[in-house]
Amino acid sequence: MKNWLIVLLLFPVQFIHPQNADIEILRDVNIGRNTQLDPSFEFVTNSVTPVAVGVPVVLFGASLIMKDTLNRNKSIYMGASVISAAVIVNILKYSIDRPRPFETYPDIEKATHAGSPSFPSGHTCHAFSLATSLSIS
Repeated sequence: MKNWLIVLLLFPVQFIHPQNADIEILRDVNIGRNTQLDPSFEFVTNSVTPVAVGVPVVLFGASLIMKDTLNRNKSIYMGASVISAAVIVNILKYSIDRPRPFETYPDIEKATHAGSPSFPSGHTCHAFSLATSLSIS
C-alpha cells in the first residue's frame, strides 16, 4: 500500500518542467545584459579551450626541459583528463542533441558562435576537468 501511495504522490512530478526556471534565468541574463561587456565575455569564452589544452602542454614542456619526471607525469594526467572529458562530453552532446536556447526561444539573442548542441556544456567540462586535475596533481 505504501508503494502505491508513493507512486501517486510522485506521479505529478513527471509533469513539472524544471527547464522553465532555467529558461527564465537565461532570459533575465540574456535580455537584460550589458552589451558593452559582450567582447570581454566573448574573449573568456574563446579562451577556455586554449587554456585547458595549453596548461598541460606548457607544463609538459617545462617538465621536459627541467627533466622533472613528477611534473611530466602530472601534465600527462591533466592532458588525459581534459581529452577524455572532452570526448565524453561530445558523445553526450550529440546523443542528447539539445538545441541551443536561441534556436528554441526567439527572444534569446545569439551572442557568440555556437555550432554544437547545448547540453552538456563543453566550456564547463574543460574548466572543471582542468581545475580538478590541477587540484589533484
